[in-house]
Amino acid sequence: MNRIRTLLGAAALGLSASLPAQTLLLGYNFDEASSGNIVGTTSPAQPNSAGTINDVLGRGFGSAGTVTYTGDSPGGHSNGALRITTSGSYVLATNTTGTPTGVTGLDGRLDNLTAFTFSIWFKLDSSDAANFAALDRIVRAGATGGFGLRASAPAEGTFGINNFGLTLDINGGGAAFTGVSVNATSWVFLAVSVDLTDPDAREARLYVGTENSAASQVGLVGLSTSANSGVVSNGLMIGGLPGTTTRFVTGAFDDFRVYNGAGDAAFVEGLRASNLAPIPEPGSFAALAGLGALGFAAARRRARA
Repeated sequence: MNRIRTLLGAAALGLSASLPAQTLLLGYNFDEASSGNIVGTTSPAQPNSAGTINDVLGRGFGSAGTVTYTGDSPGGHSNGALRITTSGSYVLATNTTGTPTGVTGLDGRLDNLTAFTFSIWFKLDSSDAANFAALDRIVRAGATGGFGLRASAPAEGTFGINNFGLTLDINGGGAAFTGVSVNATSWVFLAVSVDLTDPDAREARLYVGTENSAASQVGLVGLSTSANSGVVSNGLMIGGLPGTTTRFVTGAFDDFRVYNGAGDAAFVEGLRASNLAPIPEPGSFAALAGLGALGFAAARRRARA
């Protein structure tokens, strides 16, 4: 039993060590039921204009408005993922429960950041190569200010869902992670760590991982003009660009998070691993306890023999 406790304790310490104490500004795990609002979490919880502690993600915006859930998730360990099935559709996080009219951001919690980390899992439709080549947005906070990540020209070869590069948009400017090529025909984990605190060394680091490979740094880019992330107007869009339906992508998205502070490689890998490690069911703990009890009883019998 002591060995079991030691192993469980070591696992808990390992998780806490891989996830430094940074504040979660906004996160969506898309594990809700198949209908109703999609809710986000913050740490500490902050009320929004609708009077709740959660942000609300309005589904089905865009020209077609087809956004659903799928049971396909990274590693198969979460309850589900967001599914955008029709070109021109996207999801838009705002601080209201209705349409995005008049939205000025997510209560300011993503505005004017000088050091932050965001991450997302995604997998794109292989049948949507033409649309994907025409558009580019994976995630975008704000239409002009704010920050986002989009597909761009690959390091080499033909641009498509199995071969593309990545560009960070921040406060109206863009900076490509050169030499980076990504294949999104299966689940891909992306994370960007941004540090704008040093005016002489503003930079962003790109990390990529999969279900079976750890997140590793694959790109580093200097940001010469951005002193902060700017103001997130028009909300946070996943699968498109706020203010237009001409840039879109179909596929699945999961576990989007934004943290304050520029996370290091260990922090980023902790984010990836946390979405792939299933939490033991209560019955599992009962089984462990039962095995421990049997072992204890057997030990007592041997001691008496």
